[in-house]
Amino acid sequence: MSRLLTKNKKISARSAVTAALVICVSFLWIVSMLILTIVYAQEIVNQLYFFQEDFNTDVSASDMEKLTAQKPEDTAYYNYRLHEVVDRANWVYLYGYKGQGLNITGDNFVSMKAAAMILDEHGKTIAQSGDFVFFHYASQEQWEDGSANDFSVHDYGYFNIKKEDGASDTQLEEFYSGKHLDEALFKRIMKITGVIDEEGRITPYNLEFVTKKSITDALFKLGCISDSPSDTMPIDYYIDDGRIVTYQYDENGRREYDMSELDRKGMLQWKSVMEHAETSAAEEPLQTFYAYNPIESLYSIGSSGGPVKYEGREFESMLDLTSKMARGKTGMNTSDLTHYRGGDSGFLHIGNSDIYKISGTFIFDKKYYVDGEAYYSKADVPSEGMQLQLVTGLYCNPLKEAARGLVEIYIVTAYICAGVAALIRYIILKNLIKPVENINRGRREGWAQVYLDGNDAAWSDTEELHINYTDERQYRKNIQNEITRLSTALDYAKEAEENRRQLTSSIAHELKTPLAIVRSYAEGLQEHIAEEKRDKYLEIIVSETDRMDAMVLEMLDLSRLEAGKVRLAQDDFSLADMISQTFEKFETLAAEKELRLTLDMKGDLPVTADEARLGQVVTNFVSNAVRYTPHGGEIRVRAYARGRETFFFIENTGKHFTEEEKQKIWETFYRTDKSRSSKGTGLGLAIAKNIVELHGGKVFVYNTELGVQFGFKI
Repeated sequence: MSRLLTKNKKISARSAVTAALVICVSFLWIVSMLILTIVYAQEIVNQLYFFQEDFNTDVSASDMEKLTAQKPEDTAYYNYRLHEVVDRANWVYLYGYKGQGLNITGDNFVSMKAAAMILDEHGKTIAQSGDFVFFHYASQEQWEDGSANDFSVHDYGYFNIKKEDGASDTQLEEFYSGKHLDEALFKRIMKITGVIDEEGRITPYNLEFVTKKSITDALFKLGCISDSPSDTMPIDYYIDDGRIVTYQYDENGRREYDMSELDRKGMLQWKSVMEHAETSAAEEPLQTFYAYNPIESLYSIGSSGGPVKYEGREFESMLDLTSKMARGKTGMNTSDLTHYRGGDSGFLHIGNSDIYKISGTFIFDKKYYVDGEAYYSKADVPSEGMQLQLVTGLYCNPLKEAARGLVEIYIVTAYICAGVAALIRYIILKNLIKPVENINRGRREGWAQVYLDGNDAAWSDTEELHINYTDERQYRKNIQNEITRLSTALDYAKEAEENRRQLTSSIAHELKTPLAIVRSYAEGLQEHIAEEKRDKYLEIIVSETDRMDAMVLEMLDLSRLEAGKVRLAQDDFSLADMISQTFEKFETLAAEKELRLTLDMKGDLPVTADEARLGQVVTNFVSNAVRYTPHGGEIRVRAYARGRETFFFIENTGKHFTEEEKQKIWETFYRTDKSRSSKGTGLGLAIAKNIVELHGGKVFVYNTELGVQFGFKI
């Protein structure tokens, strides 16, 4: 029992293989994906480093040159350029691998935060990343007379979006944050009603945009489109010398339509998103002008906004951190921010020994400009003095972005690994575990036959195991067969000896009574007792002698039947006629006992058998029924053919047999009523059973509602 309990606690080979494969494949997959993620993150770091170089030199150099050149002449244009430079920090991104060898899985951008600040020669901030809109615009007079299409007459302006930055109303932030943004607007043209100062700063009190549906309505009226106008229909446009031109292709080529021209014809519908012109508290009169291609610079509203953590400290935004780094308010030695990199602990490296941190990579830079020329150190600036300072900061989490960019590869490789693990498991189970399980099951089921097809025996070890099992099974089968043969022979010998003893006892018992009768009457004759009864005594002696002779003959007949030494004849006769003739022999006895007889026979019932032997069986069954049916009882006979078999049943009134009696009633010298005397030999049913079985048939005995029923089929 203890061994069984110990065995049941152990894991099965199938479960062990599955668990081992899951653990090994999962471990390899995790390690592989970790290495891939780190390599990908390292590539992001490298690209981030070079992007910072581009962001501060190639990208901004031309703009800084324009800034230094235009500053004395046009303050509005100068501020426009300032906003244009810092706006780059609002939409900086790294391309995916398909663009610059970064994103393995597609065209997703690498998410990062950036900030830009422009300081004057005294270190005062004159522009920085923020939430604003800047544009070039034409006056209402220029729009109405058509001169607005001349780019050279345009002026420059901007306005802030957030209330704390000087915006006129919170509706601006709500609109640009998307809460009430109507996507059915064409935002390349904006009508502004407000106040503008000489530096280009605008305080808007009303903003209006052209609806897309009004444009498609106009094109439909002009016959350019045949579909029903809608606000979801795409609008083709381009900007040409300051003009916003819509166009549509037809059979004559491209047809162009100037937006200002369509508006002068009254074909455009304007929608207001901010309307406070009538209630404005402006001291100066309101002006209406048209902004061309306004650029929305959304910093805190967009992806660059939000808090960042640096060296264990949290800052409001990347701009807040960059500003404090530029002014040395972070507690770090940041006197020279050129190519400064930092972050939390990690192990990602670029070409030099600088460490890029796992939780986030920060790159800060500061350059000094004189006439558009960039200097990396304040000490290198010419003696005439610098004009502007550009401070930038970039932040990215390389591991997080690498993991995000590799999601599809994670999924695909996970499926591949799962498939490989399932395939290996299937091969091991099919070629090793399953054959072993089959052999174990065969052993539990008493060394049952185990079959292996060609695939199951693909491995030599499995085939050898199967051969050994088959050999052992055959060896045990041979031993078992020999044991069975010897056991059967022993049982047969015991049964034969028991039958011999029982037969001897039965014969002695059956012969004892007639021998005693013969002896007693013979002694009476010898002593001349009752001479007047001499003839009767002699008759009894002869009768008992005939009975013993019949018993001996039936015993010899039974012995020959059991030994199979009786040859059966093949006679063709009617079983129905045989039954009728047999009952005629017992007609007188049945009448004396006033028995009711019912015969139910279906046709002549032709059979091919030994007529004499089968008649012996029928006679025995009928004789017993007539003899043992009580006075006034009933006998029912039923015979019929079904297929190639013929059935005979005889049922009579009488006492039911017990189960033991039904089992032993076919034995020699067996009587159900031991006290009942009978002129029979006690061998009739045993002889009948052997005759029927020699014909390939079977005998029956049943208890019925009427009494008992005997029968046979051949």
